[in-house]
Amino acid sequence: MAALLFSGGLAQGYPLAAMLFLSGTIIIRASIGFLSTVPHAVGSPDHKTGMSIIAGLLGGIVVMTQNPEAGIATSLAVCGATSILTGFVFSMVGIFRLAHFARLLPYPVLGGFLAGSGWLLARGGLLMALRAEHDKHVTDAWHLFTLMSDPRRLAVVLPALLLAVLMFFVVRKKASAAPIVILGAIVFFYLAIQISGTGIDAARRFGWLPAPFIGSSAVRPNLEIISLIDWIFVLKALPLMFFAAALSTVSMLLNISSLSLRLRADVNVNREMITAGFTNILIGSFGGMAAYVSVSSTSLAYRLGVDRKVAALSAIALLMLAVAFAGPVTSAAPIFLTAGMVIYAGIDFLVEWIIASRRRLPFLDWMLILAIFAVIVFFGILPGILVGILLSVVLFVVNYARIPVIRTFGNIKDWRSHVDRSPEESASLGTLGGACEIISLQGYLFFATAEMIVEHVRKRLKNEQSGPLKFLVLDFSHVGGCDLAAIVAFANIINIASKNGFFLLFSGMTEDVRTLFDRSGMIFVNSEIVSVFADVDHAIEFCEEAMLADGAFETVGTNVDALSFLVQKIGNHADLSAVLDKFRTVHLTRGDYLIRKGEAADDVFIILSGRVHVQIDLPNGRTLRLRTMTPGAIVGDIALYTGQRRSADVVIEEDTTVLCLSAADLAEIEQSYGNLAAAIHRIFARTLAEKLVLANNTIRLAQR
Repeated sequence: MAALLFSGGLAQGYPLAAMLFLSGTIIIRASIGFLSTVPHAVGSPDHKTGMSIIAGLLGGIVVMTQNPEAGIATSLAVCGATSILTGFVFSMVGIFRLAHFARLLPYPVLGGFLAGSGWLLARGGLLMALRAEHDKHVTDAWHLFTLMSDPRRLAVVLPALLLAVLMFFVVRKKASAAPIVILGAIVFFYLAIQISGTGIDAARRFGWLPAPFIGSSAVRPNLEIISLIDWIFVLKALPLMFFAAALSTVSMLLNISSLSLRLRADVNVNREMITAGFTNILIGSFGGMAAYVSVSSTSLAYRLGVDRKVAALSAIALLMLAVAFAGPVTSAAPIFLTAGMVIYAGIDFLVEWIIASRRRLPFLDWMLILAIFAVIVFFGILPGILVGILLSVVLFVVNYARIPVIRTFGNIKDWRSHVDRSPEESASLGTLGGACEIISLQGYLFFATAEMIVEHVRKRLKNEQSGPLKFLVLDFSHVGGCDLAAIVAFANIINIASKNGFFLLFSGMTEDVRTLFDRSGMIFVNSEIVSVFADVDHAIEFCEEAMLADGAFETVGTNVDALSFLVQKIGNHADLSAVLDKFRTVHLTRGDYLIRKGEAADDVFIILSGRVHVQIDLPNGRTLRLRTMTPGAIVGDIALYTGQRRSADVVIEEDTTVLCLSAADLAEIEQSYGNLAAAIHRIFARTLAEKLVLANNTIRLAQR
């Protein structure tokens, strides 16, 4: 990296830059090795995302400056400022816990990123073996063939490829044997050049061994260099440096997510960002390059079974030797060995994500990986990621549109409100209930799903067996949100309702959804046919009341006479008056409690007039209405039969009159008037059966 950035007019700064970059690498290796939560984690300078931007900036410095020392100082300041800015962004992402957004990236995008990284690694290793890393004509097939035909280059390429393939099979079979392969390759190389009489010096001339990495004349850092920095240029470069920091942040998040997936590890992403953030601020303070967890190095350590602390200590020791002794140790490693290891890492990625992933992924996901891989190969890694995200969004919309937006649907024949009514009213609703269609919606409503609702309404209107539609209830209690296109679809339903003469009832809307509907100005303007309710229960209750009052059932809401009620249920009987004397008539006013939770179940009640409801207290202090009872309904029968204490409160909604029969009086009726007692029990049993049928219908609807 130092040789690439500090070349041409900045070549005098190469020794100092190399020393600073190596020192920064020591810091990131120590930080990641001892503080990371990623198993086998290895830190490395960012040599991909921000590299091209910094190279362009330093090229601008060469053009602008006439003082080489000032150019070197400003270049190091740009590198350091970019690292500090990168560290700041990393830290903010971790502190504010924003790193989890990286986990929202679809699995194929991560797979495509890893496959593309494999290609870049394999390509980089091959170019390293050809000594053509910076060759501008390497994309030309004939030029590449010319390079491959050079015997000296081929003498590096072939061993590198052979080593990469050998490492691939050896590591997959027995990872612990990898060091033997590496040491064997080094021994084989030195034996070969000695036996052939080539010698080390000739091997360096042929490009088989690297030149000494840092000469003994390396410049040592000093504080005087700060005074030479062109701070105006650094400030002007801030936008590009921030862009480089943003790219590094995306790359860091992708690396962590990819490694978490590859290593099957539970990684604390926010902690990783904070650790890398403060480390980069430290590295940047003396001109080092931005650095973070490396996918290739970590994957190699994982394949070799190397613990991250051992990897950190080993790297730190070698890097200190490189800084202190001008790199004689690292310069002794054959080029084919370094290139072969890089090619091996690339092959491993390619095989896993291009070939092996086909067996475990759906075809479309695998094709998405191939598409991202192809874009990375021809256009670069960032365009590949952007294309992958775009294709994932398209696939998500298509797949999400296939999920039924209608959770369940039915009518009042089997979907009733929580109002206990008389058997006559219940029977009437069973006959008339087809006129009220209830649709429970779910998920997020947008242009691709809202049209399903319109189509369902049209099909219902064409269904002659269900009779004419008079009420349509749309339940939003399971809807997470919607967009403007969905609102347009509901406006279309309103037009259909107006044309076909039925009422539209919206229920269970969240505040956000209701606000969106209000702002559109398209839905609630037609108050004659559109109503809004807090929940679906109140909406269904409204429809029930309207249907019962629509002339088909004229006694809705009327009071019930005690004697007439018993005569209707039991029939005329000589002892009926004596039995009626066992019932007590109780008058209550609005707000009174007919039953309190926790009381003993000694009585059963028949509502003669008025209205009551059952409620429970919620942990947050609010109350929840469970059921409402009207004249003719029976209250308290379940607790009477089970012998348990009352499980809820029964509150009077309006002035009410009830018949009360105690358990003791019921026992006397059983002893004295057996036939009448059996008839009374049949009344209670029928009421319980009706409640059970309604409950079963509700469960059946919920399971659709």
